[in-house]
Amino acid sequence: MTISGTLWRTLILFVILHLGALVGIFSTVAPVFDTGLPQDVTVILWVTALICGGMAGTVLAIKKNIDVPLIITFTWCEGWFLGGFATYFEGIYPGIILQAAFAVLSTVVAFLPLFAIKSVRAIHSKIQILLVILGGCFVFILHNLTLMGFDFLPAHIPWGKGAPTVVYVPIGLMIAFLVILMSAYVLVITYKRIENDVYRGFPRKHAWNNAFKVMITIIWYYVEAPKAIANTVMNKRNLFDWKPKKSQKL
Repeated sequence: MTISGTLWRTLILFVILHLGALVGIFSTVAPVFDTGLPQDVTVILWVTALICGGMAGTVLAIKKNIDVPLIITFTWCEGWFLGGFATYFEGIYPGIILQAAFAVLSTVVAFLPLFAIKSVRAIHSKIQILLVILGGCFVFILHNLTLMGFDFLPAHIPWGKGAPTVVYVPIGLMIAFLVILMSAYVLVITYKRIENDVYRGFPRKHAWNNAFKVMITIIWYYVEAPKAIANTVMNKRNLFDWKPKKSQKL
């Protein structure tokens, strides 16, 4: 197993994830194009994809051997789920879910080409995290600039304008920045584990397993980060109203 081979396999799964996400997006909003009624947006297909992906992931966790077709199936199903999930909840919590999704994907887009460079892989991990953060922010900006170029999209979608604001800054942008920070850190840590597997002489096929771990990282942040923020918005909590608990005397 080599680092470059693992990165290439991660890229392949990342492309499959994107294609599945596109299918999830269009399948979720398909009824809208037919009837013009927003309430007809369906959740059945992406929930079904979640169940299928969960079953594939469970089998992968149980099996001792690496099953490449099953990894690809899991990635496709989870991409379908994530695309539908983001599309559906963007309509409920505009400006939050989509920005958090862009943050995760932008970080991965920055991570893969950076770590394909040997000189980047050789530097200190703190500098690697900083480079991934900067690259993720750059790609994130490109994502939003691209959205601004689509006239048929609602004006509140780019830059999370449809979300509540804190000090005139959309909460979606604040969350996106935090997600980029966390994703960059976890991806670099994941790379270090991959590097250890390479030094330990794992077989070439094990690269698929490491690429699968990166997909798990993407999916976790894609779902958990926006869900936590949505709960915060729904409960109307003040992000700056926090007091430490008093220490209890023994």
